[in-house]
Amino acid sequence: MKYPPQLSDEQLQVLVSDVKDWQITHGSLLKLIDTDDEHTVLSHPVGVTLFPTLFPKNLFQEALGLQTAYNKLYASAAEDDEWLFRALKDLIEVDSLTSSLWSIYEEVRTEGYIQNLTLGISRSDYMLHLDQSSRAEGVIDIQLKQVELNTVSCAGGIHTNRISDMHRHIHQTGAYQSNPPSSDEVNLESSTLPPNLTLKTITSGLAAAHKAYGPPKSGAKQSCILFIVQPHNFNIADERPIEYALWEQSIPAYRILWGYVVLSQTSLTPSRELLYY
Repeated sequence: MKYPPQLSDEQLQVLVSDVKDWQITHGSLLKLIDTDDEHTVLSHPVGVTLFPTLFPKNLFQEALGLQTAYNKLYASAAEDDEWLFRALKDLIEVDSLTSSLWSIYEEVRTEGYIQNLTLGISRSDYMLHLDQSSRAEGVIDIQLKQVELNTVSCAGGIHTNRISDMHRHIHQTGAYQSNPPSSDEVNLESSTLPPNLTLKTITSGLAAAHKAYGPPKSGAKQSCILFIVQPHNFNIADERPIEYALWEQSIPAYRILWGYVVLSQTSLTPSRELLYY
């Protein structure tokens, strides 16, 4: 079966134009740093595929089924500091970043934890592995392989949400069929394009954490969620929608820059609540 379909030059130009329009109107963009002036700021579309990428359904379902188990596994590893130190000991001795992170962790542990609630937002990345030995025997054996799990810099979720919606919309318009359709083309069905609900999922997790934290403490007017970001951030279109979605649920969410701004706009109470001004 042929995939992607062979479109004419005219069809391809229309498809590219539709993709660009979708990205512009749905914020699927990266901000070009230092382009702000009085009236405008520059950005460019996120790199995307024109067509949905074919992926074995059984392996996609396998990845979904593994996620809960992986969440429990990594949470358990993160809470076992003796095991972590044994695993990282050699790296701590030679890598300055790992050493600094571990020093911060030890200092926090010495001070003592003041709450037993944590929220994890993780992104599990996979690639497909083709077993070459089985291929030589005339059998195609494709396996799912995890390549990394992001627990801090788990960016890209909102971009993937937008692009998934884009592929589904373009499919509905019939733009993924050649004209006239070829009998040996892969026939995409709406049911084969799984929904991506990353924005809703991340927001619901943060909302649950905000609710679990409880009412404001130490005289604060309200409890809020802080997004601490690096200055001159190019990836605002991936981050801001989460912030906006929280406000739509009446959950205060503020964005502050890492560095001096954090120190100048926050303080710790004697009972160690973090206050933001």
